Amino acid sequence: MTSFEAKMATLDDHRNIQRQLAVYCIAVDRRDESLLRSVYHDDAYDDHAGEFAGPVDEFIPWVLTFLANDTFGFHQLGQSIIDIDGDRATAETYWTSHRGIIDDDGGSRVVSSGGLYLDRFERRDDDRWRIAQRTVTRTWRA
Repeated sequence: MTSFEAKMATLDDHRNIQRQLAVYCIAVDRRDESLLRSVYHDDAYDDHAGEFAGPVDEFIPWVLTFLANDTFGFHQLGQSIIDIDGDRATAETYWTSHRGIIDDDGGSRVVSSGGLYLDRFERRDDDRWRIAQRTVTRTWRA
């Protein structure tokens, strides 16, 4: 592989990882289980801001139940630093989230928060980048 081809491959890897980060947000906002599952490896682990920590097979039903009564969800991604080393990569990505929540008294409100996704991505047998481990930190909430 030439130097140019190696650089192009690295750029393609970055693009594919960034796409998976975006797909995660869309899947959560739409509460789309199959789309959400597509960004994780089957044996992935998610530590979600102290609210959940465990295997992806438990995380996905938990998060879908957690968000089930929201009137809307909207995630946005900010800066992302992605470091690739062969078939493994780390990504540190800023996120913000806005959720429409129905209160117990029937009123509604918007809850906004933000933080970091700290991810380890791996490219395995199917040659597709997926999350192997995710740690979510929340740095603010309003």
